[in-house]
Amino acid sequence: MEELYYLYGVALKEEVQPALLSEMTGIDGEHELHVWEYGKCAAIVSVVEEAEYGEEVLEQKTQQMDWVQDKAFLHHEILMKLKDQATLVPMKFCTIFQHTSNLEAKIRPYESEWVKLLEELSGKEEWNVKIYNNPVLLKEEIAANHPSIQKKKEEIAQMSKGMQYLQQKKLDQLIDEQVTQEQQSFSKRLHDDWKDLCKDDVVKKVWNKSVTGKDEEMCWNSAYLIEKEKVEPFLEQVTAANEEGEAGGWKIEVTGPWPAYHFSSLSKSEV
Repeated sequence: MEELYYLYGVALKEEVQPALLSEMTGIDGEHELHVWEYGKCAAIVSVVEEAEYGEEVLEQKTQQMDWVQDKAFLHHEILMKLKDQATLVPMKFCTIFQHTSNLEAKIRPYESEWVKLLEELSGKEEWNVKIYNNPVLLKEEIAANHPSIQKKKEEIAQMSKGMQYLQQKKLDQLIDEQVTQEQQSFSKRLHDDWKDLCKDDVVKKVWNKSVTGKDEEMCWNSAYLIEKEKVEPFLEQVTAANEEGEAGGWKIEVTGPWPAYHFSSLSKSEV
């Protein structure tokens, strides 16, 4: 039965402890992890069987949601353990090579690029932040406190009953527009504040409710690469923002530290 090679990540050779990795099993739950050295770099690999992870088999298995969820979670758990041992460039789920020469061709010619990327990631962590809002609560807060809305209310109070009815509809529309603006500006302001503590950031796609399963609307989704000594101030800012926005229906979820999923592409290309 032919063997294939599953690549989990690339690390600096000097940081990797092969004895610790040999105690871990790979994606198949059977074969142990190995360290293959290429100059200053180390590829963290395990053997998988072609009968289970060959290209044609994977085409079928990746259509099975239960299999994908189980294996993707296991892949993630392995990366979480690896990043605790060494600075890691994590590979995508099911990065598999048929021959050792194929894997070597991915790493050895780009050794200097891998080393540069690993040095940039050293001493840093990835944290993800998602900002949600309950528009009903935000609308109530804006209606009660926004200066332009208050001014408009005072103007309407001086009008005739008939004009008040028409202007109230316009006011409701104005409040809805202000809610949308506030959702954007509040999230962007927080993001700009947090960027000051980060080495890099990525703004990601906002998910709709059918994906999040939440009642609140997602207004922002981003990842931040943060030096470890700045993580605590970053989390303190997130906590303060949560408290500040509570009355307006804001909820900020922060997760991490993760492998540097969003900051791990080589500068020239994804080799």
